[in-house]
Amino acid sequence: MKIAVVGGSGLVGSMIVPALTGEHEVLIIDPVAPRFPTDARWRAVDLRDPGALDDALRGCAAVVYGAMGRKDGWEASFAWAESQFDMNVKLLWAVADASRRVGVSRIVHLSTMSVFDDYLVSGSDETSAPDAKDVYGLTKRLGELVCIAAAQGGDMTAVSLRLVGPTPDEEWERFDDPILAPVITAGSDVAAAVAAALRLEMAAGTWEAFTISGDAQQRVLAQANTFERLGWRPARVRSVEGEEGLA
Repeated sequence: MKIAVVGGSGLVGSMIVPALTGEHEVLIIDPVAPRFPTDARWRAVDLRDPGALDDALRGCAAVVYGAMGRKDGWEASFAWAESQFDMNVKLLWAVADASRRVGVSRIVHLSTMSVFDDYLVSGSDETSAPDAKDVYGLTKRLGELVCIAAAQGGDMTAVSLRLVGPTPDEEWERFDDPILAPVITAGSDVAAAVAAALRLEMAAGTWEAFTISGDAQQRVLAQANTFERLGWRPARVRSVEGEEGLA
């Protein structure tokens, strides 16, 4: 099927787009061209222009929203905070609204476990309500509400994938932070989660969220619902007591 990946030219795009092009017709919507080799088409679209956005999304069955705000000056300025509200809330709403207008049936929203104030604690319960208060986590929380409203307002479905540290496979292998290494997610597993979210059978008007982490043993983060409902499990996991590093 035809899929648009909004914000698909950057780091996370480099993890998911190559895998998606093997199964789908992929259109990257991003102000800059992809920085990696790809068979996907690329189109620069002003997300603030409803007509241009409608034209780009028309004919797409699904949209993957992965646009990100500024990384430079993290939490250091109003401009940084503004970019988080722009990308994580305002422009997500614009894409969701255009998707509704042109008949897109699913939005896959790349969210984050940072919707929780301390996900290494609250993430142990998949039923916990997001409670982040910092700008990044708060805007991602609001983005999930945008997806809920978009699904409930029409015939669409929406999935929010709460990613934990999406990292290119090569970097994932070398990552050795004792706290985060057990839970960050390899890029190939992120791509597999997106593919699973695109395939997931859902009733019209519904939204679901899933924890996406490399913690296959659920030592820190609960993922039982993700494993069962989404049908996804990380293939790249940290070795435990002599086990191999690949599941």
